[in-house]
Amino acid sequence: MSLENKSLEFGDFVLDLREKALSRNGERLPVNPKTFQLLVKLVENPGRLVEKDQLIETLWSDSIVEDANLTFTVSLLRKVLGDEPQRPRFIETVPRRGYRFIAEVRESANGNGSDPGAATYVKEKTIRSSNLRKALAVAAALLVVGSIAGGLWYAKGRDPEETAPVLLAEFSSEQLSVDGKVHTAAISPDGKNVVYTYTTDNKQSVWLRNIETSTNIQIIPPSENLYFDLVISPDGRNLFFARVSRPQPAGIQPDIYRVSLFGGVPTKIISQAEGSVGVSPNGTLISFRRCPRTADEYCSLWIADSDGRNERRLLSRQGPIRIGDQEISP
Repeated sequence: MSLENKSLEFGDFVLDLREKALSRNGERLPVNPKTFQLLVKLVENPGRLVEKDQLIETLWSDSIVEDANLTFTVSLLRKVLGDEPQRPRFIETVPRRGYRFIAEVRESANGNGSDPGAATYVKEKTIRSSNLRKALAVAAALLVVGSIAGGLWYAKGRDPEETAPVLLAEFSSEQLSVDGKVHTAAISPDGKNVVYTYTTDNKQSVWLRNIETSTNIQIIPPSENLYFDLVISPDGRNLFFARVSRPQPAGIQPDIYRVSLFGGVPTKIISQAEGSVGVSPNGTLISFRRCPRTADEYCSLWIADSDGRNERRLLSRQGPIRIGDQEISP
């Protein structure tokens, strides 16, 4: 089935191959490149099983990735289509083998092609949306509307020169996590990468996600440790994080580590810190807190070189005052 320069329909969706766009009821949907490639590959083979290896080769021909990358991208595509793995209308999972596009695929009446082979292939399955799903959708919509309304009310009540532009600007969003297993995340200064912790079997691992390619790479393997903070250095080369063993022993605070953003063995640079890390704009200094809660030192603010050397205490506070966070100014 040749799809080049065609416009195809399935359900309420239109897939425009010429414009590389997906729309629903006339509204264009935000889809990242890998997710769009996956959809095209599945729609190219309606009703037929597409093996995992074939999909991985199509999406990541120049990279070595795991099945988890494909599973994650399929989850993103299902999110865009409003599909459910347990009761699919579009994408059927064939356990341990691959995926099958099960909806009816037809050439759009406004399409540019003339291939008669783009006729009906598989009859679309129909399901009813559960009351719970509707209730959650309504609740989420009300929350978003309430947040936007509150922001606009706040913006209008202030002097126009003091109003934060972000409250009035148009914006788009993309959900990067869909299974609720991401706990902590940080974005690189250039906006191209996201580092996040992922929990499986009560163990946390650290992953790097490239936003443009949707590629996920494991930086630190799963362990019993608990992560408190993730900070990417200004040059985008190093990751700083606070970590402690789990369960956390009484009186023990996290240690601060540094590791290359592209993987390697983490190096402990600071011992017994409260949990958050600040990095200077030039990447040469870090700030952190220690709160032993003793009579001599209840909570203190510290600074050190980015390799952990030359620690020096800037100030202390007597109990019960606790220093909540810190950041180095530009």
